[in-house]
Amino acid sequence: MKLPHKQKCDPEVVKDGQVLPSKPTSKGEKWFDWMTYGGVNFVGTFIATIPIAYALKYGKGAKWYQKGADWLTKKGVSHGHAENILLTTATMQGGNVAVFPVKYLEDRKAKIVSWFNEKLGEPDASEDIKREADQTWPSLIKSRLVAWGITFGSFTAAGMAFGKKFEEYGDKFAKKMCDIMKKPTHLIDPKVLKTITDAKKLEKLESKAFRYGKLGAVDVYATAASATILYVASRFFAEPDKDFPCDPKDGHGNSLSVKERPVLAAPESTEPIVDAAVSRVSSVEPRTVLSRAAAPKASHADAALCSKQAESTLALSS
Repeated sequence: MKLPHKQKCDPEVVKDGQVLPSKPTSKGEKWFDWMTYGGVNFVGTFIATIPIAYALKYGKGAKWYQKGADWLTKKGVSHGHAENILLTTATMQGGNVAVFPVKYLEDRKAKIVSWFNEKLGEPDASEDIKREADQTWPSLIKSRLVAWGITFGSFTAAGMAFGKKFEEYGDKFAKKMCDIMKKPTHLIDPKVLKTITDAKKLEKLESKAFRYGKLGAVDVYATAASATILYVASRFFAEPDKDFPCDPKDGHGNSLSVKERPVLAAPESTEPIVDAAVSRVSSVEPRTVLSRAAAPKASHADAALCSKQAESTLALSS
């Protein structure tokens, strides 16, 4: 299913009073979306998020992480909400890093899609891609803010719905990862570990592998949510380009089809034209000249009218 995407030129055109459907997404564009958002964005975000979040929560940023939690608590935010705000912010940093390669690829989308279509035996769709609204830094940043809000809301809702079970899910996931890697869950003898009931003391004794596992449990959901939201929301916030006016018309006010629409507006020239047939006329008004690329296609009615005007001019000159 093709997700909504703003267009520089509306792909729906009218013919004989009927709205024609938009062109289907080419295979090259589908491959581009999977590569950019399923590969670079999703996989890149997942890989980058865990070490960045670890550094913020347990590494060099731990001091500031705790100060942030204390500041939010003093401002009246509950401990649970403060933790969700900081955890969401920490896990979103991997996605923020992945935005840079996504922007790089989006800027070259027409060329990449054309290359894919050529290899897949599909017709060239570069002009359709150029008519799509541009992915700009503002559109991508807005998408990340939307993703932050939705991820934070999801963490909060999950905590309210499942309570302790949500925390236990992270612990179980982390323990399973430690078992697979054959790493200890805590930096203490397992027999002594069973005698400790203080949650804060247990957290301080967690091994690095266990902490990575806890963040990984959260990152699986956060990455899936943020990658999907970036793909959809960035298209919603994409900005149309003035070089491609929406719904251009021909000389009679009819919508031009996608193939007939001009790619770029050619510069106008105001040099006078002097026809040989009217060379005897004392003065000739300067007329605006358009290049063939910018001039709209003439209809049969226009051609007939021009022919009659030419015959009249020749008759007068003779």
